[in-house]
Amino acid sequence: MKRLFPAPVGSARPGSMLLVTVLIVGSIALLTSISVALRGMHELSMAQGIRKSMELTAIADGCMEEAMLRLSRSSSYAGGTLAVGGGSCTIVVSGTGSLRTIAVDAAIGRWAKELTTQATLEAGAPDILFWTEGID
Repeated sequence: MKRLFPAPVGSARPGSMLLVTVLIVGSIALLTSISVALRGMHELSMAQGIRKSMELTAIADGCMEEAMLRLSRSSSYAGGTLAVGGGSCTIVVSGTGSLRTIAVDAAIGRWAKELTTQATLEAGAPDILFWTEGID
């Protein structure tokens, strides 16, 4: 026998409302978890970038100090390549007489930093006139 009036929605399947509620709450929990995970990955990436930047600055500064030391020992020092820690740097010394320009290019993987210094050689010891930094 056919019913004239269909049964109300809630009475046909008593667990359907619970199932819909569980699906909605589960979806919200999943989206929240994904959001937290992505934020954590972003924070880790930023921390790695900051750590690499600090390491790169230390390498570049160390290479510049090494260039100054070698230049104070020998006014004919023209530069070279050094391996420092997990990176490397290339030093180029140009200029003649008492005015010298020292360029340092330091690199760690895909990160790079450039330092340029102009110095005068007074009594064998370099005296820095200016110092510029650049990040590639």
